[in-house]
Amino acid sequence: GEPPAVRPVSMVFQENNLFAHLSVEQNVGLGRSPSLRLTDTDHADIAGALARTGLAGKEKRLPRELSGGERQRVALARVLVRDRPVLLLDEPFASLGPALRDDMLDLVAGLHAERGMTVLFVTHQPQDARR
Repeated sequence: GEPPAVRPVSMVFQENNLFAHLSVEQNVGLGRSPSLRLTDTDHADIAGALARTGLAGKEKRLPRELSGGERQRVALARVLVRDRPVLLLDEPFASLGPALRDDMLDLVAGLHAERGMTVLFVTHQPQDARR
């Protein structure tokens, strides 16, 4: 019965679900505040999430100016700022090359270890499932 913004679940879809008219920073900020009323702490956390996903310096770009892999990393950065106990991932790295996919799998594993969150990861890549 809770509105989506306060539910204890974050999800990264195969199609990243970014808003085309919002910048990278704003798309990530939606994870913190659906109204985009962001505090200085929110902005700092957004910058940290973008840095952690390799997107520092791309804050003002629109999704159409990014590669498919970069758009998927924006969706992952949005999850980083939400800090929810459950993370659902639906083939989130299908559009990434092998090296970047490995980096993002490491990031998800690190999140799991740091935050003790439950992670449900759907993939058709056996090597990703084993990791």
